[in-house]
Amino acid sequence: RGDVDVVWFAGFVGHLEVSLEQPLVQRFFDRLGAFARVIVYDKRGQGLSDRPDGAATMEEHAEDALAVMDAAGIERATLVGVSEGGPAAIVFAAAHPDHIAKLVLYGTYARMLHDEDYPHGASLAGLERMRERALNDWGDPVALHAFAPSMANDPAFGAWWARLLRLGVSRSGMRQLLNTWEELDVRAALPLIGVPTLVMARSTDRITPIAWS
Repeated sequence: RGDVDVVWFAGFVGHLEVSLEQPLVQRFFDRLGAFARVIVYDKRGQGLSDRPDGAATMEEHAEDALAVMDAAGIERATLVGVSEGGPAAIVFAAAHPDHIAKLVLYGTYARMLHDEDYPHGASLAGLERMRERALNDWGDPVALHAFAPSMANDPAFGAWWARLLRLGVSRSGMRQLLNTWEELDVRAALPLIGVPTLVMARSTDRITPIAWS
């Protein structure tokens, strides 16, 4: 409902039907939908979408979002990019300025790994530990402490999270996704964004770009 169109750029792993089985997720989108028309879809390679041969680039994710908007008859929208959805939303905002009204980024980044001119990125060694943990323990509620620390000790929530991961993407798809993070860098698109932008992150006592405990 409402006269605001919001396109949701989901992060990490998702599955539309399984996501909405979680009451907290359903409540969030119900509240968002109280004042906006909310468009949510499973990104390429996950959930109810087709499984390509490899993980999509941020540019491909941006073009997919534009295709969804065209199919829904939406000319301009507010984009919300969460986690891995943030870089795709950034690329979209830079490439399609006529189709975006505002940009909201939460818990996300323009580059994943540390570099000489990007000291806050994660280390390659940290990414390797993440990859090993994800692939060895796939099917379990991996990364729950990182993505939902307040619910990490809730058995029912943990079981739902594990099911979301299993149905959202295959083990090989997870490997492909993590491989793309090594080269993920959309900083060149940042100066091209000319719409009002809100950047948010949850407070923490230490910076942990990659945390899977």
